[in-house]
Amino acid sequence: MCCCGCSLGFGVNLILAVHLAIISFYVLASVFSIVYKRDGWEYSGSHTLEVCVAAACLAGLPIIMLAFWGAAKKVETHLRFYFVYLLLSVIIDSIFVYRTLLAAGPCERLAAGGAGLPPSDVPDGQAFVCGMSRFFGSAAAILVTASQLYAAFIVWSFCEYLADGRGADIGDLLNNSERAAKLKLKNSPYAGLLGYANNGYGSIFAAAAPPGIGGSTPIFGDGQQELEYPLPAR
Repeated sequence: MCCCGCSLGFGVNLILAVHLAIISFYVLASVFSIVYKRDGWEYSGSHTLEVCVAAACLAGLPIIMLAFWGAAKKVETHLRFYFVYLLLSVIIDSIFVYRTLLAAGPCERLAAGGAGLPPSDVPDGQAFVCGMSRFFGSAAAILVTASQLYAAFIVWSFCEYLADGRGADIGDLLNNSERAAKLKLKNSPYAGLLGYANNGYGSIFAAAAPPGIGGSTPIFGDGQQELEYPLPAR
């Protein structure tokens, strides 16, 4: 279970959808920023960094599509592959969040009267803003990192769930109903007549008939029986 009562399958599909939307946004932002030179689409101060982020996001598109298929068909290998990609994304995102919200926080960029001052020389009002900004920045960094780690834990849990052979749900009964019907006909006593026999010849009655006991002799010797009485002269 995940997200207060939802199934693991629903949680994995939700994570895949959100992750797909995020990386699609970064790809589009990089295209509009670098290729079309549109203002307002820059999300970093370096085009090199944006190209690297777009390349990583483009590499994740087929991985996420493969994970969607794996979640639908209960294929553990595809989800394991996506889990590795998700862990790498969490590590990279955590580094950027730390640099943006903590290492280069608002106190270092705080200005008083148009001139940059160190945090110790900032007036009282701006010192309060500096402290609150650091607090909310730290809280946001912890919340983002914890959310990403929880998403990775859900994907890992679903992989372990499939590895234990417990991935089937009530919807799989409908998906496999046609296959189950054919299997039932194949194991039916009339499979030979209906053309569902394993070897394609005869029927199940012929296959089940005993071959007999070897080395026996006929009761009446030559096997000829006389039904008339009194017996005719030979």
